[in-house]
Amino acid sequence: MSERLFYVYRQGLETELGLGITERQSSETTYIASIYLGGGRSRSEVVWYYVDHIMSRTNPGDKTVIVTNDMTMRSKRRFNYPDIEFVVVASNRSTLREAKMMANDSLKRKSTITEELKIGGIMNG
Repeated sequence: MSERLFYVYRQGLETELGLGITERQSSETTYIASIYLGGGRSRSEVVWYYVDHIMSRTNPGDKTVIVTNDMTMRSKRRFNYPDIEFVVVASNRSTLREAKMMANDSLKRKSTITEELKIGGIMNG
């Protein structure tokens, strides 16, 4: 069992939404996702989307921690995901800097990009 640490930044309005997701191991970023979502999604649907995206990258038994600016997770919605620890932080926290850049980039591009990053010359995953 390993601990998986993800950062999620939610940016935008009802008409369009950008999500930035990064995964870090030790002090290195190992995965980035810059996700563009059109409008018309409820808060719960957006949470389901990014949780599903993250869980598709984890293994059974992994401890998953999601640090996010998504205030939705301060509500009882977080209890829908008992195997995930949610940490809600202010949008301006430096821990979310990379994820914030990914979210903003997706809104500019209006498209989605994901990438596995190499650690010390070795492909992660």
